Amino acid sequence: MATKKDVARCLVVLRAALPRQTITGTQFEQMTTTWTTLLEDIPANLLEMATRAYCATSTPFFPSAGQIRHLALDMVEDHSQRITAGDAWAEVQRALANGQHAHEWSNPLVRKAFEAVGGWTYFHGALLSSVPADRARFMQAFDTYQQREQADRRMLPAVREFVSQRRELEGDVPQELGEPPEFRALVEKLRV
Repeated sequence: MATKKDVARCLVVLRAALPRQTITGTQFEQMTTTWTTLLEDIPANLLEMATRAYCATSTPFFPSAGQIRHLALDMVEDHSQRITAGDAWAEVQRALANGQHAHEWSNPLVRKAFEAVGGWTYFHGALLSSVPADRARFMQAFDTYQQREQADRRMLPAVREFVSQRRELEGDVPQELGEPPEFRALVEKLRV
């Protein structure tokens, strides 16, 4: 995983490759500390490759830590497992045409989107004239689920843990964004 030294090396490369960016010593130290927090879960060699990839672009602007993170995670993402919404809809069409209620979906997101728009119960009663609208609803649901899954994978580990804890705490108590995790315990004490 990337250390402060690894991040500093990448910032030195970026500063040399993008000379329009002027960084003072204090700024460099602050950036190194902040970027380390944001990139520490990225392996050092992957961080270096993402930095090189960014420097090889034609942009003269200094990247954000998020841009480097995105590049690094995109390099290791298994794109072979991703399918388009059109491919997913074609799979649904084949399953419906064959009447395969126990269909093994190629991707869990296909099943999730299929169920989100009504599943077998809906599609068996759907009119032929509603196919274009059904297709649009399905593809929108599929794209939304795929984007959420990708965002979850790219989340900082600390943020992912925070979100997970929030989801566990939510239950039946409405919570506002930014509310501390101790809120539910406080609400429970007040109910007694």
